Amino acid sequence: IFLFFFFNKSKYFRQLFKTEIKSECGIVARSSTNSNIINDWLKKDELIDHLQYKASRSFNAGVLLLSLKKLRENNFVNNTLSLVQKWGINDQIALNIYCNGTYDELPMDYNFWAGRDDWKDTMRHKIVHFAGPDKPWKINYQPYEEQVSFKFFNIFLKYN
Repeated sequence: IFLFFFFNKSKYFRQLFKTEIKSECGIVARSSTNSNIINDWLKKDELIDHLQYKASRSFNAGVLLLSLKKLRENNFVNNTLSLVQKWGINDQIALNIYCNGTYDELPMDYNFWAGRDDWKDTMRHKIVHFAGPDKPWKINYQPYEEQVSFKFFNIFLKYN
């Protein structure tokens, strides 16, 4: 995940931290583009008969805003840790099962998926998330090299 600051370094986080977390689960996240991804993973791991995800939406766990108060009230650690220990599932599956689709939506600006989202409005994005196998720190990173190099790093250097 890369953070790009064009003005004051704390500006974007102040805006994000003002977000009211209304969901009972205490999580704000960006919805996945594939609403079936959790069940797809459970099928792949042959866990679908044991853990069926019934919510109509799911989220990407790369960038989250959490209400620690609500997480504590919901006994989050014990509930999710027991799922992980029993079934060996990853964090994104465990978090989605915990929320069951009741999370609040995080604006795209705070979880911009490099390589999947549109790069047109570069200045709008505050947190760039390199989700999936393509990472700029890998030697073979090429698909979006030009966009990242010229649009983001030059802007980053200009304002820092």
